[in-house]
Amino acid sequence: IRHKQLLYMANQIPAITNDQMSSDNKVPGCLSTVYIDGSARYCSDKSDYVIDYVGDSDGLLTKGLVALLIRGLSGSTAEEIDAIDPAFIKKAQIGQSLTPGRNNGFLNMLAVMKKKAYKITENEKEANNNNNDGEDDSNNNNTSTAGPMYTAIIEKLQLLQPTKLVLIDNGKDDKNFDLQIVAAAFEDLSSLEKREQLINMFLGEVIPQIENFTISSAKTPEEDAN
Repeated sequence: IRHKQLLYMANQIPAITNDQMSSDNKVPGCLSTVYIDGSARYCSDKSDYVIDYVGDSDGLLTKGLVALLIRGLSGSTAEEIDAIDPAFIKKAQIGQSLTPGRNNGFLNMLAVMKKKAYKITENEKEANNNNNDGEDDSNNNNTSTAGPMYTAIIEKLQLLQPTKLVLIDNGKDDKNFDLQIVAAAFEDLSSLEKREQLINMFLGEVIPQIENFTISSAKTPEEDAN
């Protein structure tokens, strides 16, 4: 991930509220001031609560790193987030473009998000237990014809804000997929290989659970229009 891509991501995340810029949400050990907060919602496909993060920083490049983590982790359960290996920063070649200070800050952000995931989930469960569960129960009984891996891929790729997303389950077995995607997030990534790296990074722990994942096309909106 190069600086241009991080700067692009920094401009895509929504602003957080002044109330969320509190000491409880401030990430320690960062060169820039960083705030991260989140909320939990029940995901029937995972039969568990998933976390949606928000965040901000007064440093534009650091804000890009915040956006990267928000995109990659939002929509995951606390257990899935906690299982993320910090070593992925090297595999994704992020660390190569960061100073040691920003690299440490990035790891601190990840650690805070892992800790918050459990706290936010528990708070949401307690709140729901204190309220009428009727509406939640009816929602949780909804079923989907799509398999869990198909659903997980679709949910995680939404973080790229695609304008077009076609995922084909080739074997109808929830194990072999073909992807076609169009997203503005690819604009600063010239090769398909780099775009595949970005997609695979967002999919994270999903990839090892499927047998075959082919990316037939990953285009920008301009490329798709031509």
